[in-house]
Amino acid sequence: MTHGLISRQIENLLQEGTQVVLVVRRNHKNYSIFSTRVQANGEVKLHRSGTWDPEGTSPPTPLSSFTPFGDLYRDFGGRELVVAANDNWPFFGVEEVEEVEGVEGVEGEEGGAKRLRPTSGIDVSIMEALKRSLNFTYRVVSPADGKWGGPQPDGTVTGIIGLVARREADIAICEITITGSRESVVDFTWPYYLESVTLVSRAPAPKQRTFAVLWPFTLEVWLCIIFSTLAVGPVMKGVLLAPPSPPGVSAPLPRPFPLHALSFNFFRNLVVQGNLLRVKGWPGRFVFFFWYLFCFYVYALYSGTLTAVLAVPAFERPINTLNDLSKAKENGYTIGTIQDSSLEFIFKEAKGGIYQEVWQLFDHEDRTRSFLTHPDLGFDKIQSEKFVFVNPELNSKIRAAQRGRDEFYFGRQTFYPQGYGIACYSGAPFLGVFNQMLGRMISAGLVNKWAQDEVQKVSRTSSTSRKGVAGGPSAITLEHLQAAFFILLIGFLVSLLALVVEIVAKKI
Repeated sequence: MTHGLISRQIENLLQEGTQVVLVVRRNHKNYSIFSTRVQANGEVKLHRSGTWDPEGTSPPTPLSSFTPFGDLYRDFGGRELVVAANDNWPFFGVEEVEEVEGVEGVEGEEGGAKRLRPTSGIDVSIMEALKRSLNFTYRVVSPADGKWGGPQPDGTVTGIIGLVARREADIAICEITITGSRESVVDFTWPYYLESVTLVSRAPAPKQRTFAVLWPFTLEVWLCIIFSTLAVGPVMKGVLLAPPSPPGVSAPLPRPFPLHALSFNFFRNLVVQGNLLRVKGWPGRFVFFFWYLFCFYVYALYSGTLTAVLAVPAFERPINTLNDLSKAKENGYTIGTIQDSSLEFIFKEAKGGIYQEVWQLFDHEDRTRSFLTHPDLGFDKIQSEKFVFVNPELNSKIRAAQRGRDEFYFGRQTFYPQGYGIACYSGAPFLGVFNQMLGRMISAGLVNKWAQDEVQKVSRTSSTSRKGVAGGPSAITLEHLQAAFFILLIGFLVSLLALVVEIVAKKI
């Protein structure tokens, strides 16, 4: 085998990440031993590990010199990793620094490279812990499209996943959901954080109380009450005005009551003002008894319910579940999520069920309305228009706390539990070491602690006031009772109209 052929075979093995041990003969009793090492710049080269004397006249090279290739990454030797991430606090917050020529990064609008500096976040804390433990440095880059991305139908790979798949970055970490399609182009570590997805919309507004006095009963109940009140007058007139006595039998005639007097007196029972009628006959007494009982129940239920309605604020119906989205769409809401994310993927690829129904609710004609490039845009739209944002729970709650928690509503039902992992290029030899380190962080509760730290940062800086909303029932205001005054005004106007009609009629 020629020397050139040996060199090509070793080079191929090094590119595949295979541990190589090479023994070179110096003379008949002296051999030099070379093994692979990872350099600080990321290249894998042969490094002299020792010598070998077949006759045993010199000490053997210790076995520690032939460490398995994967274990070599327990110490990166100061190597610089390229980390792909988007600006996505509370997981990975970054900021841009001045453009510097000759520094690799993201192409800016002026053609220069933008240097990105990590600020804070759960994923930043994870990277800092890995950096200290494994002895490496890292540089942050972001894709030009600003997407999380993944494999596309045309064979391309977009976003931060694409940077790793093309080996333009070593790893990607930025709240990346582990999906089957992404695993076809990159390798993922074990999931280090699990959470569900929620629906975020603007806080339900208080209902208009203009007609609050009518809320205790439904329309059907009001119609039945009106019909009963109108019907009881003629019924009592028939009871009180009994038919004439048979011939030869003298009996006192009942006192005649006009129909309008009977109807008005029975209406007075509804507002518990008593009744001036005196009935001696048993038929009339039975009618009165059951009518009084009916009025008692109606009045008690109405007054109790009205008090609760006026004292406790009532709100519009909130958006709690995926099934509520179709109704929200009918009411003028736009449904949205992050473009090219795992959430868009699950709705798009759904073959049936509620996920497929939700996919039809997105605005596919103007995709910019439903598919956003950053979570902040979703919260901006919630505050400015009718918008429902489908987004991970922790990310949403922290952003809502920044802007004022009382302005947003979170659906009671969460769905699609998902795990976040670190994306590594296919065949990355350091994947096992990353898994071990992440396992230790999770077992020690560090990831959850870092998540709580980010929440506390928001809690310390955001206002916790309820914007004047005190606990417990509030006092009844003029706004609550405006309908009652409207009714009184209508009564005055009708009475005035009746008076004018009578005056005109008498003159005619």
